[in-house]
Amino acid sequence: MYGYHPVYYYQANTTDWMAVFDVGTYASDYFVNTNAYIKNERATQVTKVAVGGIIHKIFLQGKTIEDVILKYQRITGFQAVPPMWAFGWNQCKFGYYNSEIWWDAYEQYKTYNIPIDTMWGDIDYMDDYKVFTYSK
Repeated sequence: MYGYHPVYYYQANTTDWMAVFDVGTYASDYFVNTNAYIKNERATQVTKVAVGGIIHKIFLQGKTIEDVILKYQRITGFQAVPPMWAFGWNQCKFGYYNSEIWWDAYEQYKTYNIPIDTMWGDIDYMDDYKVFTYSK
């Protein structure tokens, strides 16, 4: 699925670990400046630019980073262990319009002895680019 769960972690001056989980659903860009100065002290500044929506952030705190990650996972769910093939080479490309193009790409991998574990399509399969659909 196309989605993301932006979170950033940092260690506070108190030695506690903190996290900010940004729950916004609109397209966003993040800019991280590690050379910022706030009140004449060096700091890291994270700036978010969004195209709309509301500001919805969740702040997490813990004694260790593991504590904070666990709190984050309780909100978003725990990551499943991916299948072994997912750790290998995945080929994905927009433009595989038919099976001939797929097979040609696969044959090129074989020709140059490049290992490949899986191939998958990007958005060519969708019905008018709508998620959870496929073209007829």
